[in-house]
Amino acid sequence: EELPQGVLPVGRFDLARIADVNDLRNGIGTLADGMAPLREEAQVQKLMKLIGEAREQKQTPVLSSSRDGVALGLAPWSLFEMASVACVSVLAAGTKLGTVYLGSHRFANGWKSIFLGV
Repeated sequence: EELPQGVLPVGRFDLARIADVNDLRNGIGTLADGMAPLREEAQVQKLMKLIGEAREQKQTPVLSSSRDGVALGLAPWSLFEMASVACVSVLAAGTKLGTVYLGSHRFANGWKSIFLGV
């Protein structure tokens, strides 16, 4: 089967066939690994697009670095885990035009988070 331009064959990730959490972890890891070669270029392109939008508005683009995250409650009155990622936002005239997420991280338990950034 021929894939559309820009689509990579990174393995089959069929949600209907996930039997357990290990299947999900493996599928996410495969997807993240397949996207890795494209990540940096996509992030740079997105940042340049946002900077261009600010300049089109005759504004000085301002880059703001930050961390974004979420606390994941695993069970009531139990453990919480934090998922976080470094971010760069582009602002113009006090308005956020967009954010690019910069990282991916493999956790000790085998989870690999995916940050496509676009």
